[in-house]
Amino acid sequence: MTATPSPIEVFLAATGLDELSDARALVASPDVSGAAAAAVESWSDVQAVANLLMYPAVLPERLRTDALLRGLRGDGYLRLAATVGVGDLAADGLPDDVRRELLDALLDVVASDAGTAGVRASAELGPLLHADEVELLDDLAAHPVDAVRHNLTQAGLGVTAPDRRQPVLLPYLPDYTSY
Repeated sequence: MTATPSPIEVFLAATGLDELSDARALVASPDVSGAAAAAVESWSDVQAVANLLMYPAVLPERLRTDALLRGLRGDGYLRLAATVGVGDLAADGLPDDVRRELLDALLDVVASDAGTAGVRASAELGPLLHADEVELLDDLAAHPVDAVRHNLTQAGLGVTAPDRRQPVLLPYLPDYTSY
């Protein structure tokens, strides 16, 4: 007879996004078992790392920013997962240097990715952007993807004319096995 997996084990192994969402509801934030920390520190189980990047509150606070930045600076599905996870952070609670580092990493994703990760990164910029940083969006104004250009406009409006802001466009988010 096999033991029933713990909630964190179910969360780390979840392969479908609906299954992951259901598992997330059962996991403590942050995970105190050490399993989440071990998964992100080893960075070897792509599915487990992606799940943690999408829900960074499960990670101990000391690991969140570094894990998200590593994901954003990587490629493939972990990059996409990290763009999702940045949106899970409370931007107003971040130290300014951390906020700016995440903003710069998202801008790099937008600049270098015309796919799903670039669109998602553009949708997550707004909460991290300050009024004196709006000019950072200028270099991306000619991005080849309509949804990215729309999201960049909304990020800028969020700090310059919030009453004119429209919802951002989010791309379809595939699970890891179909990415």
